[in-house]
Amino acid sequence: MKKRTIFKLALFFLLTLFNLSSCVNNDINEGNENDDEEIKLVTQVNKSSTDRGRFIDNIEVIPSSEMYKSENLVNDTGMEGSEGYFHYHSSLLPRDNMFITRANKEDNYVILKLNEARSIGYIDIWNYNHETRIDCSVKEFKVSISLDNENYFYLNNGDTYTLEKYSGTNNETSSLINNSFYDLDLGGLTAQYIKFDFISNYGGNAYGLSEIRVYEYKNVAKKGNILTSNIFIDKNSALIPESYNLINYSGMNEVSSLNGLHSNNKEDMYISNNNEIIFSFNGKYPLDKLYIYNYNDEENLDNGVKDLSIYYSIDGINYSLLDNYVLNKASGENNISYTDMIELNNISVQYIKFIFNSNFEDTSFYGLSEVIFTLGSGWVSEFNQEYTFLHSSYNGWSGSDGVFNTRINGNQSILESEEEIYKYESIFNYSDTYIGNVEEETKDRKNSVIVNNSFGLYKDKQIDFLIEDYEPLTPIKDSSRSKADAFYWLGDSFVIDNYYYVHALYIAKEGVLGFAQKGEDLIRFDIKDGTIDLNSRHLIKDENTDKLSYFEKDGSLDIIFGAAIFENVSSSNRVNPDGYIYNFGYKDDRKNNLPRSLVVSRVKEEDVEDFSKYEYYDGTSWSNNIKDSKGIVDNVSCEMSVVEINDKNNEDYGKFILTFQEYTTGNNIIMIKSDTLFDNYEDEMIIYTIEDKLLLDDINYYNAKMHPTLSTYEKLIFSYNLNEASLGVNNLNADIYRPRFYSLFKV
Repeated sequence: MKKRTIFKLALFFLLTLFNLSSCVNNDINEGNENDDEEIKLVTQVNKSSTDRGRFIDNIEVIPSSEMYKSENLVNDTGMEGSEGYFHYHSSLLPRDNMFITRANKEDNYVILKLNEARSIGYIDIWNYNHETRIDCSVKEFKVSISLDNENYFYLNNGDTYTLEKYSGTNNETSSLINNSFYDLDLGGLTAQYIKFDFISNYGGNAYGLSEIRVYEYKNVAKKGNILTSNIFIDKNSALIPESYNLINYSGMNEVSSLNGLHSNNKEDMYISNNNEIIFSFNGKYPLDKLYIYNYNDEENLDNGVKDLSIYYSIDGINYSLLDNYVLNKASGENNISYTDMIELNNISVQYIKFIFNSNFEDTSFYGLSEVIFTLGSGWVSEFNQEYTFLHSSYNGWSGSDGVFNTRINGNQSILESEEEIYKYESIFNYSDTYIGNVEEETKDRKNSVIVNNSFGLYKDKQIDFLIEDYEPLTPIKDSSRSKADAFYWLGDSFVIDNYYYVHALYIAKEGVLGFAQKGEDLIRFDIKDGTIDLNSRHLIKDENTDKLSYFEKDGSLDIIFGAAIFENVSSSNRVNPDGYIYNFGYKDDRKNNLPRSLVVSRVKEEDVEDFSKYEYYDGTSWSNNIKDSKGIVDNVSCEMSVVEINDKNNEDYGKFILTFQEYTTGNNIIMIKSDTLFDNYEDEMIIYTIEDKLLLDDINYYNAKMHPTLSTYEKLIFSYNLNEASLGVNNLNADIYRPRFYSLFKV
């Protein structure tokens, strides 16, 4: 796979504030002018987006004309991955991958129609990218928005934007706008229709683009900021009509402001005979306050909610009652302030549920105008787009599990800033990996094969997946371990001096599931000129299968290391280095019916290849017998992490954080702190509850861990893996089988 170009340098640069102003009203179908007709979109004072919200999909395109299909603009065709703002678009197959209008038309535009009115943040555009008609690339354009496809408002007083021209011969990231790395930013404006009027091109007789991606508006997660919410629709539910009006600032005169006023236009409100609605935050957040604007249609004020029960949840299944509330009735006047403010007292949630118990008259409808949540104090876990989208790839490497990351220079500590992280090269190692192509529109895998391990180099915000000429690590068949054929899955890795070591789990093709771990080895690679030479592999075999792993013949006891490595050595920049490499694993004691538990071994860094020098923590001291390993934390997972807090200004400076997935495949990701590396882990906290099963069928999740080499003083990065629960799911949807990343931080 071709190495990625450096990402945009100013992803979150604040643009000049847009101002909405009325323009000549265009009826798209008939070209009518209706300047005197009441405008349905309330003028808003909007703000530049300060963060990038969730990707918005299921968009329909309405073109003025089309020679190449307009749906190519939003269906991922030609893109190297899904949802990301930095992915390449191909320069090949324009008829299949790009859009172009018919030639010599006077009125040229495309309209994006969203499923519902949304509060819009960033929009990224990939210009036309085939050399044959490269002069048809859009040069100048204007943007306008609408709620009804009749009344449109230009952005920025109708200013013209200029789009970068490609060469037509290379894969390209999204285009420069106005010759800068600025993103087109709607700053939270509410729209269901987004129109791009093409003013000029680069000399051709038509207008072409390759792709457009739209993201919801999102504030930075800071105490007191308004928190972006979504209407939660699980895999078995249908969208309630106009439910997004509750959260999209429709009818508000200000975006994302507690001073905002709501109109009395009923088309900007929510009303339904359904007495329940659920809000999702796409992460875990502490909530401070809730502001409610009750139903404000002056002719139907009695439909406003009177008695309201509020429930909260972490997992989207089990809800707890916060309290019951009696709301105030709206006045029906235009531009009302919020009618009720409710203290939420920093409850930590992923979902909020409203149950409407009554309205102000015995009718069958319940109405509200707007709902606003603000962020309190505490831990936040939110979706990390950069690392998740980096692992979305449709060509070559197209998904894996077992993700670990190790910095090649040996410094495995948390760094102060992202800019520091980007300076240094690190390596990802993966286990089962799909190699092949993905049909971008349907997400079906085509001509794919699975290799049991792979690597990717990460630097300058890019991953170079090392699949060309890469021979997967494969063990020599060992009949003393198993008579079946075997392969290697990869555990955690580490760097000592000029060597990169990775734990290789010997997996035999046997058992009910078709795989069973029967041993473990260590593989060493040379580091040359600051990078890893994957051709220099050297096997260090655990000959007796009793140092890196141990298995009772009757199946009653398994002890397996390599699930997490902590290098407490000076070269790794540790707070109190003692010269040991600490190796964490898990113990399955079936004979005594004990839960899967955390175990730890250690070895001096200079002896890492001498398995006879390994020691095992027995609860009080260190033994040279692996069977003495004592379980110190219960219900851990097969992969995990131990991270040291090395920020001197952090209250947890010098402490260690263990992160794992509860019960191996449970939906809770757990974080526990300790003052020591090998015992006394306490203060257990659920940092995130995985919700994917609520949204997707037939999937499992597993192997959560923290990544110190991707983390900063401000934000810790953790991940988990998704995989199919029913055979064939991964092949039908290539977006499932790849890691998801989240950021953890305090506000």
